[in-house]
Amino acid sequence: MGRVGAAEFERMTMAERHELLRYGLTRRGFLRTAAVGAATLAAGPTLLTRTAAAAAPVTGRWLAMGADPLRQMRVSWQVAAAVARPRVRLGTDTGYGTVVEAELTPLRARLPDGSVHDQFYVRADLEGLRPGTTYHYRVEHDGLEGADATFATAPAGGSAAPFTFTAFGDQGVSEAATAVTAAVVRERPAFHLLAGDISYAETDGKGLLAQAYKPGRWDRYFQQIDAAASTVPWMVASGNHEMEPVYDGHGYGGLRRRFALPGNGPPQCPAVYTFRYSNVGVVSLDANDVTYELATNRGYSEGAQTEWLRRALAGLRADPEVDFIVVFFHQCAYASCVGHGSDAGVRAAWTALFDEYTVDLVVNGHNHSYERTDPLRAGAPVTSAASGSTVWPAVHGTTYVVAGGGGIALDGFRPGGTATLWSEPGRPTKEQVTWSRARYPGFSYLSVRVRPGDGRSTMTVRARRPDGSALDTVTLARANTRRARASAAGSASAAGAAGAGVSGTALAVAGTAAAVTVAAGTGAYLAHRRRPDTEPS
Repeated sequence: MGRVGAAEFERMTMAERHELLRYGLTRRGFLRTAAVGAATLAAGPTLLTRTAAAAAPVTGRWLAMGADPLRQMRVSWQVAAAVARPRVRLGTDTGYGTVVEAELTPLRARLPDGSVHDQFYVRADLEGLRPGTTYHYRVEHDGLEGADATFATAPAGGSAAPFTFTAFGDQGVSEAATAVTAAVVRERPAFHLLAGDISYAETDGKGLLAQAYKPGRWDRYFQQIDAAASTVPWMVASGNHEMEPVYDGHGYGGLRRRFALPGNGPPQCPAVYTFRYSNVGVVSLDANDVTYELATNRGYSEGAQTEWLRRALAGLRADPEVDFIVVFFHQCAYASCVGHGSDAGVRAAWTALFDEYTVDLVVNGHNHSYERTDPLRAGAPVTSAASGSTVWPAVHGTTYVVAGGGGIALDGFRPGGTATLWSEPGRPTKEQVTWSRARYPGFSYLSVRVRPGDGRSTMTVRARRPDGSALDTVTLARANTRRARASAAGSASAAGAAGAGVSGTALAVAGTAAAVTVAAGTGAYLAHRRRPDTEPS
């Protein structure tokens, strides 16, 4: 193998770095030829041992919804070695009436020092579930069994029941991360969104392996989240610390094997997907593809992700069951934190689509802090939204939130009105900030309460400290398009039956189209503002 210099190594694609490691560079050879310094390339925290697996109860479980949250759930767990007969027992309060066979997935990391670390994960795909139903389940293998746990499928369309979901980014393995995870458990959310940078096993954040890669952090991470993720679907996006060149697939081979995600995005983008829960459509994106800050995976989807995003947003906004659209990904479109700031690559690729399809809420991480913008359109504030405000996104624009206080070391804010902007690939500059509304340099998470309504639905976004105390609140409001359409169609049909001279069907179609126009724009906003509005508690 020829000599590889530091500059050449940095220019390599993620796939080329993976192959370089795969075919057996020694630790000495890698450090010499790649010139990455004298970093310690230890495996980090000890991996689970076979003895521990044989003696201890099953731990490290995590759930994920499938593409159809009404009827699909994925159950995963970690084991220390290849096990026999992995399965999930599934049932209701009356007992475990169903057995679902599971699949064992080995994952090998070959480190630059020549050492190999094997990890093993198990996954069962639960299909044909009943909507709006609570299930009990228990994972088993080799005669060992985990504790009883429960999950609930999404409610059927038209449900008016309120629900909560939670979100944060940049979690890691730490006491602070444990405290924030415990706070999520107390919220009893329907699902949780994690906006990238999950375990920090890849410590460098550039996909270069210039620092130690620590696969054992994934073992500790799954044990850390077990109490939450065994009952709450843990829906993740890929951050820059998920680019792990010891694995294939643009460094996402580990992510793909560890997390069973919906899989309805572009095939080369494992953490790009969409799902609908009640009246909320959710989209997960991979900003490593468009960021100007890091070149590692920039452009890897060759535009497929952005084209898919346009179709996904159009489909959600046309869905009469969807009131709110939430998009989450890692790098920030708008942030004034000193950690990373804002990324013009993200803005150039996606914010015009968020404007076009009136996305309600965008959740990011990357900066280790909390920040919320005023609602924005074309990059400028449309209205001022102090804490406690109610915002109508169809009129006012998209609210962007940085929720990177999930547990890793914190970043602060620069005083004054300027912030970092990655304005071109690899080039940071400064910009004047006019959109920052609330900022907090501490550990925190989002608790989002959704209330489907009769005529108006609300989504109240609260930033909370780990003790549950509130930092900031904004309520997003939407005309309930499904109910408005049904009401308009019913009124039109009644008018037709009364002898309007046009068939009831034709009137219903015309009425529905009119309702869509009103509900999507200023008319719906003005109609609701004529009535007193009260913010829910």
